[in-house]
Amino acid sequence: MLKHFKLDTNRDKLYPGIECYQMDLSPAVEMAIKLGLVEGEMKELPSWQKFVAHPIKAKGFFTNILQSIFQGKGNNDELNVDLQIGNISKRRTAMMFLPDNTRKDMLDIIGKIAQQTLDSYEVITLNGNTTTQKKAESYVKEIIEKNPNKSILILSAKMAQRSFSEGLIDELYLAYDKGANGPTIQKISRTLTPKQEGKIGRVFSLSFDPNRDDKFDAMIIQTALNQIERNPQSTDIVQGITNVISTIDIFMCTKDGAIPITVDTFVEEALSRKSISRAMGKKSDISSLSDDMLDALANGDINYLKNSQKETTQSGKTREPKPRNNKPLTPNITDNNIELVKEMITTIIENADIIISGTNQCNIKEALKQIEEWGEENTIQQEFGLDYEIIKYLFEGNIIKQEWINILYKCA
Repeated sequence: MLKHFKLDTNRDKLYPGIECYQMDLSPAVEMAIKLGLVEGEMKELPSWQKFVAHPIKAKGFFTNILQSIFQGKGNNDELNVDLQIGNISKRRTAMMFLPDNTRKDMLDIIGKIAQQTLDSYEVITLNGNTTTQKKAESYVKEIIEKNPNKSILILSAKMAQRSFSEGLIDELYLAYDKGANGPTIQKISRTLTPKQEGKIGRVFSLSFDPNRDDKFDAMIIQTALNQIERNPQSTDIVQGITNVISTIDIFMCTKDGAIPITVDTFVEEALSRKSISRAMGKKSDISSLSDDMLDALANGDINYLKNSQKETTQSGKTREPKPRNNKPLTPNITDNNIELVKEMITTIIENADIIISGTNQCNIKEALKQIEEWGEENTIQQEFGLDYEIIKYLFEGNIIKQEWINILYKCA
């Protein structure tokens, strides 16, 4: 049947390119503090969560950020988008996602602040007070059509991150501190709707601490891990990431303009942020785990091995695929508990060097045999705060893959 249809190469030309930019907000925050525009908690430890909780208190900060990004004001060149991309757009169509848990009334206030600040823009606020998820796309298109000579800024929290397409959007701003990988990738996709040949979707991660900003990591690392899985003999995560980055440009925004981030720099920073191990934990297939194992992992003492305090605020939920055997998870295993299971698996991956170094074995299964020959199962159980048999099953059941261990601990 397919022989009657021809490949339309013109459609391929419409696929947008993508550029990712890491924006450091700290200089702008420091300037706002110096000018007396920021006070209270935002002054001591700024975050997007604190901003959306009290946007009026942090109005000066947000105004400064918007003026820097969209108007090039405030002498914050590292936030001047025209400088970073090396081009001045006549009419801009941008979208900004704020934290998922932003309340509707707070988002309305943020929208009003943005409209007051950017008087040459039409600011569109998407929440339950203005439209619905089903009608969001038509709502936005109608407003854009009514304002043909105005630049557009669309503000949202959770609405329109999926099932929403507007080809004019070529700038996307991620204005939240952390977020689940899946929803972040969905949000990035909002700027990749085809419109015309040569379109480039530019995604800006607005971070208060770029050293801990991992919003782009999941997209790149998971793709690299997928490539390695298709070629089991390869354990070179650097080459995998190189292949991915060859199709995606990533930049760091500076006062002199955007600087490309090299593969070596990306890998070094991703390792320090533990993004690679987190991507592995997220990818782990838990469908073969029994309900008892899932419960044990969800309730494991994750702080046994963590050097830093666990984040208490999580944005969004990750929906897992149904287990291959179609056996439903126990009602006690909620979306949140699945996240805890994955966190515990990630923690075990990050600390597998305890097993490797202690036995001087790169092959994790051989290392476990060595532990059993020594009768040291209880030592491992105490180190990880989890029953030894569960730890053993995670490795022997290939939930934690040997190639992941090879990548992280330079085993071959």
